[in-house]
Amino acid sequence: MSETLAKPNLADRSLYRFWYRDTIRFGDLDRQGHVNNARFATYCEGGRVAVLDQQIRPLLAPSDLFVLANLTINFRREMNYPGEVDVGTRILRLGSSSLTFGQGLFSKGDCTATAEATVVLLDPVSRRPKPFPEEARAHLWGLAAD
Repeated sequence: MSETLAKPNLADRSLYRFWYRDTIRFGDLDRQGHVNNARFATYCEGGRVAVLDQQIRPLLAPSDLFVLANLTINFRREMNYPGEVDVGTRILRLGSSSLTFGQGLFSKGDCTATAEATVVLLDPVSRRPKPFPEEARAHLWGLAAD
């Protein structure tokens, strides 16, 4: 069973409750002198992992795993060095064993990208999808309802 919230405008900075900040490094640049597209995925990962580790993992067995099942990034503007990137993360969809995040990347006041990422909770032994415990589901809906 999957429950989806109304899809928000992910470029709207005010929609995010969870934030992660990363530094744009010189090594993040490509030949054109702006941040390489692959680095955008790394910045998104930092935001997802922060939410997973701080908000969700405490409700699960320590051995439970997450795997990334899908990642879609919409590039809106380039990012440049030096600088920082703020990654906003929110929950868009809660499935029985999956969770879809919406994310916005912001640098120097601009939304530089939006992303959607689906992660799946795995049983560590079978390596198959594992349903979220009811306590975790209730907590996740509380996180999503803002």
